[in-house]
This record gives sequence, structure tokens and C-alpha cells, in this order.
Amino acid sequence: MIECLNENNIPSEYRAGFIQGKLIDKELAENYLRHTLIGDPDADALIEYLSTLSPEEAESWIRKGIEDGPEGLADAPDQVREFFEKVEAVPEWFDPTQVNKGCAAFHRNSTMFVGAFVAGVLVEGFATLISKSFCITGRVIDQGVRRLKQNNLHLMEIMLPGGLERYGDGWKLSMRLRLVHARIRLMLKHSEDWDTEAWGMPISAAHIGLATTVFSALLLKRAESLGVKLSQEERDSFMMIWRYTGYLMGVPESILFDSEQSALHFQRDESAC
Repeated sequence: MIECLNENNIPSEYRAGFIQGKLIDKELAENYLRHTLIGDPDADALIEYLSTLSPEEAESWIRKGIEDGPEGLADAPDQVREFFEKVEAVPEWFDPTQVNKGCAAFHRNSTMFVGAFVAGVLVEGFATLISKSFCITGRVIDQGVRRLKQNNLHLMEIMLPGGLERYGDGWKLSMRLRLVHARIRLMLKHSEDWDTEAWGMPISAAHIGLATTVFSALLLKRAESLGVKLSQEERDSFMMIWRYTGYLMGVPESILFDSEQSALHFQRDESAC
């Protein structure tokens, strides 16, 4: 459930930016700020339950759920089975027949796309308050190279034909990252290093929603500045890949873009916030 937004629960670090965001799009800015107060309820509930088990048992259930699907969860606890049953559902708007053109366009220009990703949008994405979570856990400073490799691998896997199919590596890695984010939220919510009044929810729904706009529409824009030229059909396909990836990673549809134009508008407004 999305909390009601009022002057008492707006995280203090967002207040100045919120004023700027409202000048761009008041309704969108308010919606974005509401999502800074929530994480990923389904994934958070699963990780909270798994934290009561041994690390080996918890990892075993995650692996079975991701790798084997429902067939591997016949004797799983209800909390585990219910989460993975829910993520099996594919939204009506996702058309797997439309993603191949985006995949082909990406690999035809992979050098330019990876360059724009590493030197451009990764920097722009982490130059937001999402960096607080990763800095506190050491994932930017101590494990920065590993984090960079993980982001690059995720980009490559979702852009492979079939990567976002249920047993594709892009689908599996998206789900892994979703649960890693939930683990970080659980850890930081109980940490003295996290200032909820200032920063809201660690790796909030707002953060992941914004990240998908940066890694999709803004990446297209940055790659275009390096000389990449795509047809409208290829652009739409590329955006479909990232929209579904965001959905898999737990972005609520209430903050998920539906086109390149809406993603750029979201990115401009949400970055201001």
C-alpha cells in the first residue's frame, strides 16, 4: 500500500527537489515521493521470512524458485510458493514477439551502448539518493568493480533473444537482483547508519522506477549522441525490454513508464526530486 503524502513524511533530503519536481509535473512528483516511502512489499515479505531460516535453507528455496519454478516448490513454505507463483504471471502489455528487434539493435551497436551505459547512465543513475544504500553497504566503494560487472552482465542478459523468457538468464538475474535489493532493505532498516527521516526507504520503489527510465530512454539518448541510429520500431522494442525488466524487478505499475516519451518525462521530473 502506498502511504499518503504529507509534509511530515516527505524525506527531508527530497524536500528541495520536490519543489522543483512539482514545477515540471505536480502529480508525477507527488507520486514519485509517495514511492520513496515503500520498497517491494512482496519481495520484502519473502526475504523477511527467509531471514528466519538458515542461510543454506534460504538460498536453497531461492535457487529452486528461480531455477525450477513451481515444479521445484511443491513442498516449499507458503511464503516462498506464493511469491514465486505471483512472479510467474506475465502482464498483458508484454509482447515477447516484439523484443527481438530491440535485442538485434542493441547487439548491432553493442560497443556504443555499453560505452554510453558505463560512462553515462550508470553515473547518472547512481548520482541520486539510491547511492546512499550502496555506499553504506560498500557496493559502490569497496565492491564498485563487482557492482559494475553485475550491471553490465544484467544489461547483456536481458538483451539476448529469449533472455526475458521465464527460464532465460535475463529473467533469472532480474529476479536475483530484486531479492538482493530486498536483502539490503532489510539490513539497512535495522541499521543505525540509515536515516529514514532523511532518505525514506532504502532502495525504494521510486529508486528502481527511476533507474529503469535512466537505463532505457536515457540510455537510448546517450547512445544516439555517440552515433547510434535506430528505427522507431527498434526503439519501441528496446523500451519494451526495459519496461518488462522493471516489472520483474518489482517496480509497481503505478510508477512504471509505458513509452520512451513517458520514460524521459519521468526521468526529468524524478531526477529533479
